[in-house]
Order: sequence, then structure tokens, then C-alpha cells
Amino acid sequence: MVGKGEKIHSLKVMLPIVNYHDKDWEQTERILSNLFKAVFPDWPEA
Repeated sequence: MVGKGEKIHSLKVMLPIVNYHDKDWEQTERILSNLFKAVFPDWPEA
């Protein structure tokens, strides 16, 4: 995460380049969504 204090302006997430199957991608998407909701709890679109 990059920012100053509690003002985070970017978050770098690295995923390996592979051919995700739908089920694998859905799980990855859920994990990232939960991460963003935890980091940005006041941002309903996260």
C-alpha cells in the first residue's frame, strides 16, 4: 500500500499469469473483494 498516514492512494496486488478456470477466478475475485472491504470499510463500492 502506498500513502501517507491513513490516506492510502494505491494498492498493488500481484497475481501470477495463468489460465484461471471460472471457479478459480471466482475464488480469487472473492478474496480480493474481501481484502478491499477490509482495507476500505467506508467505501461501499470496494
